[in-house]
Amino acid sequence: MSDVTDRYRTSVHEAAHAVACVVFRIAFKWVSVVSDGSVLGRTVLDVRPPAPWRTAHGRLRYLGELIKSELAGVAAEYDFCERHRWSTVALSLYAQQDIDSAQRRIDAARRVRIAIPNLDVYQLRASRFVVAHRGRIEAVADELIMRDTLSAAEVRGLVNVPKRAAR
Repeated sequence: MSDVTDRYRTSVHEAAHAVACVVFRIAFKWVSVVSDGSVLGRTVLDVRPPAPWRTAHGRLRYLGELIKSELAGVAAEYDFCERHRWSTVALSLYAQQDIDSAQRRIDAARRVRIAIPNLDVYQLRASRFVVAHRGRIEAVADELIMRDTLSAAEVRGLVNVPKRAAR
């Protein structure tokens, strides 16, 4: 894979994570496509859960949105790079890490008896999210290609989500 293709794929992947964070109101600090040797890019979350986390329903909703935001990067790679299967054979190591992380969250929820859908349900939801927000993801990806790193405020400015975003 060429550097241009790697950079485009990484920017789309990270842009999808960032757009999902904005739409789902998941706090994050910044998104970058600068490789540090261990990853090609990253979206850095703010580790403080939101206030709705205090209720059982709020925890389940937040957890589901967090899982969808993790899987949005992989779904965007497939959508933008014209791959229409969730087969792990074609996944980059970094995309596989996102899927593994989502599965660990699901497993952890089940260990404490939280009824939560299977990974394939979240993969479908992430794919639908990418299709619905393709223009926003593309705008953030284009900006990432030009500038390497964007703050959460800069991403929110590009995404322009109404006060009550559709989830």
